[in-house]
Amino acid sequence: MKANLSSIQTKIMPIIFGLALFVVAFSAVKGMARGNLADVKLLAGLVVVGGITLALDKNYWLMLPAFFMLGIKLPGLPFDGRELGCILLIAIYVLRLTLQKEKTTKPCTPLLMALPFLLWIFMVWCLNPTGLAMFGSTTVGARFYLKIIFGVFAGCIMCTKAINENDAKKLFFVIVAAQIIQSFISIFAAGLISTEVADEDRGTGRYEYLFALSIYTIMFCRYSLSDVFKSGWKFFVVAFFALLTIYTGKRKAIGTLLLLPLLRVFFTGKDKMLTFACVCFATFVLIFTVAADGAFYELPPSVQRSLSVVVPKYRETEITQDIFRYEIRRIGNEIIKDSPWVGRKGFAIDAREAIWIKSLGSDLYGGHAFTGNWHSAWYAYACDFGIPCAIGYYIALIFMLFYSVKVLKQMRYGSWSFICLLFFTLNIYISAIFSYTSGHSSFTTMGFMYNLGIIVALENGLKQDKQLALLNDTNKIA
Repeated sequence: MKANLSSIQTKIMPIIFGLALFVVAFSAVKGMARGNLADVKLLAGLVVVGGITLALDKNYWLMLPAFFMLGIKLPGLPFDGRELGCILLIAIYVLRLTLQKEKTTKPCTPLLMALPFLLWIFMVWCLNPTGLAMFGSTTVGARFYLKIIFGVFAGCIMCTKAINENDAKKLFFVIVAAQIIQSFISIFAAGLISTEVADEDRGTGRYEYLFALSIYTIMFCRYSLSDVFKSGWKFFVVAFFALLTIYTGKRKAIGTLLLLPLLRVFFTGKDKMLTFACVCFATFVLIFTVAADGAFYELPPSVQRSLSVVVPKYRETEITQDIFRYEIRRIGNEIIKDSPWVGRKGFAIDAREAIWIKSLGSDLYGGHAFTGNWHSAWYAYACDFGIPCAIGYYIALIFMLFYSVKVLKQMRYGSWSFICLLFFTLNIYISAIFSYTSGHSSFTTMGFMYNLGIIVALENGLKQDKQLALLNDTNKIA
């Protein structure tokens, strides 16, 4: 019976995709006839995504990390890349579940650690519900609830998956491919903007090169520090992207570059003395470079911005940024003081808030507060949902930090599963370390559930691989 059902499903799926392709082609022709190229681009994008998804078959979940890493947006759709990745995962999972093609594992206990702060968010929404308002703007107001919902569902679905060693290899290459594509997209997009306009918009930062930090992280996950020094091309790649990361002007870049090798040593116990020597050498080079600046050369403004965290003489160039953080946290402190339990009651826009935002005019700080752009995960949860939600989130985050390392210790060093989990673990720790200076209650929640789902799926795959190896050993003995 199951074989017949599987045969029927195999025949039906291409027919459904063929009919969908015919409808899309017909709609595209009509759109071209009307001169509506936006619809044509949207339909073409849907065909490409649908075709890739169909080709991936049971590996459809790879679309989630791909869209999360790329952040691409299909024209005509009111969803960003992360939302689109979650929507695809949820839709295909439900379809395969209906067709009885989905193999799932039992619900896992790690999900329980996220329940307290997620239930608190739901309670705050009940106090100030939004209804269909969450389908409005993608950058303000109640729409942020939709990001949280997508993240929760996608994370729960990933917790039912099992990423074994072969799947982990595919996941790693998806991560690498996504970063390479993202690098070209970032550079191309930056080339479309004049330098004068870009500098006026972002100050001294060169954020189009932030992909360099991800590639630097990938290299440290795939290769140990000793491997990097033994190979000329590996050393060149790591050094190049490290310098490019500093050039971005992102002020946490220096800390991240130094922390990644140290965290890798902490997780793996490999290359302790070599890492210590490299950190000492990098510190010496930094001191020499700063000391010679102004006498023999002048560092680019973006590099000065990166170094302003550790070098006092560069901090005067960041007065505007310091004022911004001071003002946004002053507003946050007032909100927490007035309503410590539920903050500003989530993202709903009521009449009082509408009048408030209208009266702000060109007030930059009030506008950022209204959109929940607190530039701090600590303030984000406390201001948007109250102090209890912030406490619940950080308890869950600490649990996930220990949980990811626990799973990492169980994996074979150098395996694809180990490399992938090391990549996600390093990113989680870096995000936690810098959470006071970056974060948004909706984006951070979405990312938390995504990371949790990947970690649990890798652990499920590890368990399956161990069971399969034990079964093979038993069969050999028999």
